[in-house]
Parts: sequence; structure tokens; C-alpha cells
Amino acid sequence: MKAKRIENAREFLKRNRPLRWTVLLGVGLAALSGTLLPTSAQAAVPVSLTLKGQWPGSATGRAYDVAVQGQYAYVADGDAGLQVIDVSNPVNPVRVGGVDTSGSAIGVAVAG
Repeated sequence: MKAKRIENAREFLKRNRPLRWTVLLGVGLAALSGTLLPTSAQAAVPVSLTLKGQWPGSATGRAYDVAVQGQYAYVADGDAGLQVIDVSNPVNPVRVGGVDTSGSAIGVAVAG
């Protein structure tokens, strides 16, 4: 069966849990964690994912959400707060800053 192109990977992955997903639509990147075993819903539309690069993350955090503007990805990193990652080179994303949110960062949005 030929793989179908997924135009909106965020919605596809949201419907097909238990994957923890983060999709950087602005720069063509996706980050997934969890068990990558297909469920019956996932098997209906096979997706081929290729790892372009990775940022190891923080020791205490867990990425819950991401927003992208320009060359930066703003990551809600759980107990590690907000992380700012330069994704201008997808093969080598680099942390350029962050903020301790004094709590668990589970969502992020960028405006402007």
C-alpha cells in the first residue's frame, strides 16, 4: 500500500494517540515520543517519519507543547519551564535561552 501524504500531521497524530506529539509546521519538523506501534487507526494511513535532528532536552523537563516563530521554537518543557530553541538548522537545533516558570509549563503560544 502506498503511503498517503499527510497534509496536517498535527491533526492526524492528535486523533491517533497514545503518541505524544509535537509538530513544528513552520519549519517542517516533528518530534514524537511514546510507543510508535501502529494502532488500527494509524495503520489505515501509514506515515513515514525521518529523523532530521534532535535536541536532547533538559534533565527535568518533558516537552508538552511547542510554538514556532521564525527560526525559534518555544517549548513548554514541563518542570524545566520554557525553552527557546534555534531551529534554523533542523539537523542541529540549539537551545539559546529559557525561563524557569516556577511551575510546570504545559502550553505555549506566540503572537506577533
